[in-house]
Amino acid sequence: VHAPCHDAGWMDRTANLAIRWGIDNLIIAGDFADFNSFSTWGRDAGIDADTELETLSKLMDALCQTFTVHYFAGNHDTRPLKALKGTGLTLGWIIKMFEPKESELRISDYFWCELVSGNEQFQIEHPKNTSVHATLVPKRLAEKYGKHIIAAHGHVLGVSRDVSNRYWAIDSGICADPVRLGYIQQRHSTRPEVAQGAAVVMGGVPILLCKDNISFY
Repeated sequence: VHAPCHDAGWMDRTANLAIRWGIDNLIIAGDFADFNSFSTWGRDAGIDADTELETLSKLMDALCQTFTVHYFAGNHDTRPLKALKGTGLTLGWIIKMFEPKESELRISDYFWCELVSGNEQFQIEHPKNTSVHATLVPKRLAEKYGKHIIAAHGHVLGVSRDVSNRYWAIDSGICADPVRLGYIQQRHSTRPEVAQGAAVVMGGVPILLCKDNISFY
């Protein structure tokens, strides 16, 4: 999501589809917060923490009014911990700064969680590695853990099967606006293009949504 660099229009489209399908659990696979105010790039760009926290608070409140939200760590979420290293601050305390009152927000400082759907086991991941080619990292994780993998962090989009053809391997894309992620625009690389997407799992079947197919659903 990378709020405040999120794409509100794309999030609305995916959320409205999830509501229509009767989905009531939302997993945020890390990097809900961009926290560029805690990075060199963000400070140089004049981004301040108050603005980021205000946006995070409003967005999380809207999501918690619609879904039971499960939120685990990403590398951007933990940026304040690195900046304030040695203070004993935890991700849970950071999230409390923008957690809605009386919400069903569920928090973990792990970088992954398990999802059981239709008797199928999925691991939703914000892995340390990123895919040089779409689905490379989730394929390897599926082979390692013997489970379906849906991975964030790589900012790429793709769906395939592992080498055994038993498990799904999915790179879920992002709900951020690539143009607003200034550090991506500032410097080019040979990595795949950043792609917007979202994964839905129903009855053990994953559906990877993107701007090219969401109208079909």
